[in-house]
Amino acid sequence: MTASLSSNVNNVKVTHPQVIVIGAGPTGLLVASELARRKVAVRIIDKRDARQEISKALVVQARTLEIMDLCGLIEPFLRRGYPAPGLNIGLHGSGKGTVDLRRLGTRYPYLLVIPQNETEELIETRLNEFGIKIERGLELVAVRQDADSATATLRDREAKIHEVRTSYLIGCDGTHSAVREAIGMPFEGEDIEFTTFLADVKLDAHFIRSRITNFTGQRGFVSILPFMGEYARIFAVDFTKQDIPVEEKLELSDLQDTVDAIVPQRVELHDPRWITRFRSPSRQVPFMRQRRVFLAGDAAHSHTPAGGEGMNSGLQDAYNFAWRLATVLRREGPETLLDGYHEERHLVDEQTQRETDRMFRSFVLTNPLLKAGRDLLFRSALSFPPVQRKISEDLSNIGIDYTFTQASQSEHHSEDAAQDCLSAGARVPDAELWRPGKPFVRLYECLRVPSMSLFAYVAADRLDADRALIGSLMDALKRTFADRLARTIVIDEGLPQEVNAGAEVLVDHKGQFASGLGAVHGRVFLIRPDGYLALHRSGWSPEKIVAAVELWLMPAVVPKADVLPQQSGEPADRLQLASGPHPSRTGR
Repeated sequence: MTASLSSNVNNVKVTHPQVIVIGAGPTGLLVASELARRKVAVRIIDKRDARQEISKALVVQARTLEIMDLCGLIEPFLRRGYPAPGLNIGLHGSGKGTVDLRRLGTRYPYLLVIPQNETEELIETRLNEFGIKIERGLELVAVRQDADSATATLRDREAKIHEVRTSYLIGCDGTHSAVREAIGMPFEGEDIEFTTFLADVKLDAHFIRSRITNFTGQRGFVSILPFMGEYARIFAVDFTKQDIPVEEKLELSDLQDTVDAIVPQRVELHDPRWITRFRSPSRQVPFMRQRRVFLAGDAAHSHTPAGGEGMNSGLQDAYNFAWRLATVLRREGPETLLDGYHEERHLVDEQTQRETDRMFRSFVLTNPLLKAGRDLLFRSALSFPPVQRKISEDLSNIGIDYTFTQASQSEHHSEDAAQDCLSAGARVPDAELWRPGKPFVRLYECLRVPSMSLFAYVAADRLDADRALIGSLMDALKRTFADRLARTIVIDEGLPQEVNAGAEVLVDHKGQFASGLGAVHGRVFLIRPDGYLALHRSGWSPEKIVAAVELWLMPAVVPKADVLPQQSGEPADRLQLASGPHPSRTGR
């Protein structure tokens, strides 16, 4: 016998939620939070009775920090973590083997070291502000789908069975995903053959506690990452201890012996709060979607901890998925938007898996000649700025783009697309802009609105000649898309009140918008909520630009349905900046 579960979401009774999220780790929490921020009825379910205090992940990469900025969550992260400027890649701590992130073209040129349980706490706090609580002690046991819905079969702590029907379901439930198993999705790949030691311990050592430091030796390698405070994460492979079963308890004395044999200086370990052996999987699903069920994070891909990419890949999956699904459920965008999730993230996650596997295997080389060649390559290659930049962009995920997709390639070859500017699918860098009488505003703050954003770039010395054309374009966009599209005019210099063309105006007073996007007079940019460029056009033609935007957004002719009302007391930065109305919401 089955029962129906219901939940109060934003003070609205939700018996049939639009979305069910399975798994309340970082990935699932961000999916649920971003859907709730966009007024989607969502429930998040986890079989655990409480958050795990063990922190599996410790590093938040620069691109993930940019996503937290776009969510309006960046400040609490920066208060909790500490910025590590880079890492030493083996070579016994030699500075010649250092990856330095401080020259990255981002507001966050570092690794933010913060335990995963604190990352979960911060996102869960935001989720709670939207009236959503994690429903714990419920285990998914089956999923069935039809043309219009997915039904989740759940088992509670008393072994009672419940069924919940939803429009879409997303599995964020980790490497051993029940969702993935329920839909019969393969998890292709293998487990890495090396047993790895992992521990959170206090340590006494004489080196700078500011970055990941890797050491290699005849017996294997040791990686040390200090937390904020007394503890550090130890990650090690010892070739002489590979025949010990992975299930056998790892003693602190065993780990100390490994560290003593590999690290060329004294590092004394004590007071472990977590110590274990494990083998890393290197696996990925062939498809991140099966009809109305999606997979994200470790449920879709899992790889070695090398480079600290696992949680970051999941959080980037989450944001890519959430804005797409919310746009579709709010009936603001075509359902084909959902196809872009697999097209973009599957290839990026595959590349991340390949790179982290390659990094891990370079650390566990046993052949002396290969090891010598590796060390020589690292030392010489990292001394060249282009190599340093490429490795830094890959490690930080700043180098991720979606220029390879069908939509981006079609845009690139369109005769209407602007030339000599940022490519469709590329990451849009942040920029500082100005508005009179108020604090400066950053581009990423403008992108925090739950809609897509259009920016038209105007040169002040050509404003008078084109004012009527710009006004006609803004009027056409407002009539067609209403508040589905945030519209902003960016002027290269001058006073915003002089523009008077039907949209909020910001001044590119430092030229950062122009240099970052390749903007000149007459360029129009459509930017996605995740900070990637959807398309660009030259000229002020309402017909051409409206038609281009319609590839991503539907005209506002169908009333919004199944969208929850705004409740009082929701976070102030959801739809506006703390200092006043969001610039792109004025004049709609």
